[in-house]
Amino acid sequence: MYVHYPYYRYQYNQRGQLNQHRNSSFLIVVEGNGTVKVKPDIVTIRVGVMTRDEDAKNAQNQNQLKTNALINALIKNGIEKENIETVTYQVAPYFQYPPNAEKILKGYEVTHLLAVTIKDVEKAGLVYDVAFNNGGNLADNPTFSVQNEQMYQIEALRLAVLNAGEKANVIGETIGVTISPTPKKVKEVSTTFRPIHQPMYELAVKTVSSTPIQARDVEFQATVEVEYLSKA
Repeated sequence: MYVHYPYYRYQYNQRGQLNQHRNSSFLIVVEGNGTVKVKPDIVTIRVGVMTRDEDAKNAQNQNQLKTNALINALIKNGIEKENIETVTYQVAPYFQYPPNAEKILKGYEVTHLLAVTIKDVEKAGLVYDVAFNNGGNLADNPTFSVQNEQMYQIEALRLAVLNAGEKANVIGETIGVTISPTPKKVKEVSTTFRPIHQPMYELAVKTVSSTPIQARDVEFQATVEVEYLSKA
């Protein structure tokens, strides 16, 4: 979280005196920040199968058999079929590159990557285990998120407004003015949420049972700009 120091908007006349409003008030503008940290309750894991063969069709057939076996194994272990989807399917030639010679076509590579979404984060390691034990040879970083994003975004926004009020009061006390309890203007600058993409090396993923998956908290952040009238 970054702290943005507050700033003031004053107008001075030619004598260097403060030009105040008719009601003897002037404007103070502050920026408020709010952060909510939440334990993730959804994890999406990408696992899959890569096959190679001199013949493209054979590579596809081999990949299909292994991928079907992987999917069936996931379903048998409690993963619902609707939570398994294809995110990448690719057929491409692969080459050998001898020194000082033209590249040589060696065959074809088929990649089938699945996204597996589960609502029990503690079972994330199970997905890797099942995949690696049933023909899977591809894995990507897991992505942690939450189900009710809007609820936490609103809470972060509420904290940002409160933070702005606290800053305004500190400024008022410091310079000896009274801050109006009701803001003149509130502007939402940003409300952000980024799912945690946790690198594989942080997860200590191993091709053995009980793969350890330790998820970090996900963060919701909000920033507001608030204008307050104050009286000397």
